[in-house]
Amino acid sequence: MSRLYKDGLRLKLVLNKRERKTLTHIRDRSSKPYQRERAAALLKIANGLSPHRVGLSGLLRKRDPDTVYSWVYAFSALGFLSLSHAPRRLKSSLTQAYKQQLEKTIIQQSPKDYSFSRSRWTLSCPFRQ
Repeated sequence: MSRLYKDGLRLKLVLNKRERKTLTHIRDRSSKPYQRERAAALLKIANGLSPHRVGLSGLLRKRDPDTVYSWVYAFSALGFLSLSHAPRRLKSSLTQAYKQQLEKTIIQQSPKDYSFSRSRWTLSCPFRQ
C-alpha cells in the first residue's frame, strides 16, 4: 500500500513495486487521457518531485498545484479508484415519442384553442397574446 508523508515541507509518496508497475501500465496504455496524466503525475511525485513542480512544469499542460495535490491525497485514500471519474448523469432530453406527442397535441392545433388571439403559432413570440 502506498504511503504518504511529509518530510519537512515536502510531500513524499512511497509506492511498492506492484503500485509502481500498475501506474506505469496506466500511464503508457490507458485509453483515457486523464488517467494517463494522473498516473504520470503520481509517478513523478513518487520519484521525488514536488506536486507543486509537477503541476507547473512536469506535465504536458500546466496544472494548478492544488489540483495535483488533490490527486495525490485521493490516491493515498482511495488507491487506483481515484484515477477514474465518477459516472456522470446525462442531461435529460426529449425522447422521440414525447416530441411526436407534443406535435400532435399542441403544434398541430390552433393557438385559439389555447386562448391565444393569433391564428398561427410563431417562434418569435409564442406566449404573447
